[in-house]
Amino acid sequence: MSEATDTADVIIIGGGVAGLSTAMQLGRRGARVIVLDRSQLGSGSTGRAAGLLGQLRGTPEETRMLIDGVEIVQELETQTGVEIFVQTGSLRVAQTPARAREISDQVAMGKAIGFAIDHLSIDQVAEMLPYMKTDDLVEACYCPTDGYLQPAELVGAYVKVGRQCGVTYQTATPVQAVLTSGEKVRGIETSAGQYHAPVVVN
Repeated sequence: MSEATDTADVIIIGGGVAGLSTAMQLGRRGARVIVLDRSQLGSGSTGRAAGLLGQLRGTPEETRMLIDGVEIVQELETQTGVEIFVQTGSLRVAQTPARAREISDQVAMGKAIGFAIDHLSIDQVAEMLPYMKTDDLVEACYCPTDGYLQPAELVGAYVKVGRQCGVTYQTATPVQAVLTSGEKVRGIETSAGQYHAPVVVN
């Protein structure tokens, strides 16, 4: 098998949104990056995802990370002129006291970090969703800035901006092995040959 001449600072295995986002961010910081995918970019779980994006999580740190993620996507929309994130808002409801406490705690945490979220009365839920059964609900909250991502558009935007930053994408290239020297990674073996880099992200 011939040895590929491609070299990089970082090799990323997998061209889903996680790999493509990582590649774009590294490319923006001046790293030479190669993304390898065994099929086509975004053809795995990314292409089958509903893309639902609820920012509220169990800790302030996790919530802030997702808030930052929405801002990154909105920046991508501006750069590429493509609608990626559709803001629909999201509703969380509780039928049990335990779930109601969880929602109440999350709303308090969200408000403490300046996140746009608030309680809704059950009457407000019924007005918002007239076809939904609401007589068994005990708590609800609404986040107006949640929504969903369009996977194909997100993939396209990551690739477009990544290419502008010098990222290289190699599709139909299954990775067969990670190449090491002692305890250090030195690259990967693929069906098309070897690619060399001191960092491999799987």
